[in-house]
Amino acid sequence: MNPPRFLADNDLADQIVLGVLRREPTVVMTRLREVGLAQALDPVVLEYAAHEGFVVVSHDINTMRAAAVARIDRGQEMAGLLLVHQRAPIAQTIEDLILIGFASDLSEWTGQIQFLPL
Repeated sequence: MNPPRFLADNDLADQIVLGVLRREPTVVMTRLREVGLAQALDPVVLEYAAHEGFVVVSHDINTMRAAAVARIDRGQEMAGLLLVHQRAPIAQTIEDLILIGFASDLSEWTGQIQFLPL
C-alpha cells in the first residue's frame, strides 16, 4: 500500500497542517514553501504534485479547482486534489486527512477532486 502524501497549498490554514502533524506525525504533510514553491501558480503546483506523488490540499476552491479540471481535461496526470472550504470545521478536516492518510492508497486519489470534510 502506498499511502497518500499531502502538499498543503499556501492558502491552507496552518491550524490544519499543524493539527495533522501533531495528531499523527507519520502522515506526510508538506507545505509549498518547504519545497520552494511559495509563489508558484496553481498549474505549477499541480504539475509538481503530480510529478512527486502528492495530493494537494487547498482552500482555493475556485482557481485551484479550475486548474485541476483543466489538467484532467488535457489528459495530464494528477495525484489528487482535496478542497477545504474556509469555514469548514478544522477538527473534522484534520480527522479526515489523517483517515485518508491511513486508510487509503495514493492510487485511489489519482485524478480525483474532492471536498473536505468528507
